Amino acid sequence: YTSLGNCSIKDSSITAVHFDNKEKIFVAYQSYSSFKGIVIFNTKFEKLQQLEIGQVNDKPFIHAKSITTNVNDDICIIDEPSKGGALSKGEEPAKGEGRLVVFNKSVQFRWEFAGPDDGTKGFYPEQIATSSKGYIFISDKMNNRVYMLSKDGHLLGKIGETDGIEQPSGLAVNKKNQLFVGCPGKLHIVEIQEDSDLTNGNSDVTK
Repeated sequence: YTSLGNCSIKDSSITAVHFDNKEKIFVAYQSYSSFKGIVIFNTKFEKLQQLEIGQVNDKPFIHAKSITTNVNDDICIIDEPSKGGALSKGEEPAKGEGRLVVFNKSVQFRWEFAGPDDGTKGFYPEQIATSSKGYIFISDKMNNRVYMLSKDGHLLGKIGETDGIEQPSGLAVNKKNQLFVGCPGKLHIVEIQEDSDLTNGNSDVTK
């Protein structure tokens, strides 16, 4: 490969990276002294913004598993917590207590999604993707589901086992507004309908 440069975050482990369509690089990190945050670089690897994240919505921000941006410049991060605060060396994250946290372009907290209020046991967010319409998709690997949210955090619909979805992990959306869901041994292609009804919560995810 050819090295074009590098971004340096001293004494830190990089946990997630995203490159947006405005040529900004979003890097989520966790320092060895347990500080966590986001650094935004341009394509010349110049630091544009940095924010250390401690509490988010009155809960500790623990571990950024995945990061992406939306059409309104929101920053969407999967936060994977541990049972006792910051992850120590070799510690496994707490199971079923994940969440999606969303910040605006100034890295100010907007809202969070910690799973549906339907009796589902735990929330295990794995990956996130966004569409050109501002929809947010989250794979819940252990519950065999993919959730669809509006850019303001409203749950619009889901697909799951009855649609053939099992242990979804990889997610991507193309320019045709098709959602690609990666499962063990299978790639599902899901059509995203354009006539979303945000008032009654009708699902606009169809298989």
